[in-house]
Amino acid sequence: MIEIAASWCNSVISACVSEPHFACAIIGGSVVKGQADSDSDVDLSIVCSDDVTSNILQHIQTKCHTIFLTQDRYGVQVAVQLDDGLVLDVHLIQNSICHELVACFNKGIDLSNRTQDFLWNISSGKRCFCSGVSPEYKITYSNEIRFNLLKRYRPLLSTHKLDVHFSRGDIMQQWETLLNISKVLVNVGYALNKELFNGYKHIQHRLSNWPGQLQLTLTTLMSFNQLNWRDAYSTFVNQLENVAVLVDKELLSLQKYGEDTVTF
Repeated sequence: MIEIAASWCNSVISACVSEPHFACAIIGGSVVKGQADSDSDVDLSIVCSDDVTSNILQHIQTKCHTIFLTQDRYGVQVAVQLDDGLVLDVHLIQNSICHELVACFNKGIDLSNRTQDFLWNISSGKRCFCSGVSPEYKITYSNEIRFNLLKRYRPLLSTHKLDVHFSRGDIMQQWETLLNISKVLVNVGYALNKELFNGYKHIQHRLSNWPGQLQLTLTTLMSFNQLNWRDAYSTFVNQLENVAVLVDKELLSLQKYGEDTVTF
């Protein structure tokens, strides 16, 4: 997949970019994480000088088979299907946007999952082709950021009202709450492990690097489709309480020990 995507990037970027401009293609998502399967597409970011974005987009639209195109504050996203059927999920990004999002994250202004996932891709993805100077971004994951993230998710570990939904036999509300709790636990895992959020997919493959209590709780949650919910309920709630204690300890230590950073 990587070789095919790199070849495609080479043809597109070479046709659209010349000095002093630059463009860098970065593969992210499940391909880089080693979790891609036959149904996976290729997540591909093309970071480029601001004034060549339109040239690259025009080339893609006129020379490639595009499936859909959308635009948001992060850039232009376009799905391209190659002749062999492989789908490239291409994210065309201006360099100035990258620097702006890095600055907003480092200052704690924008800690959203979408921004973290975006930053994970440009910092941890595989650079498969580059024309001109390869851009660099200094993403700083400080203790202050970790504290704010854990503080955001901590209340949801105790205010879930699972006991109320359970006593009422409100099945739909139970599963909606469990979905919200599962997302909270995953976000807590990323923050405890000093990792940028980079998705919920294949999370079971990443648990081995997370604290044991968090592993146990998420494993119980993911086994609910095989277990009787009534039998597992009390065990799961107790595990949630233990995770809450773990988060409380981490919040206390972050207040006590002050500034520490992880740079990507």
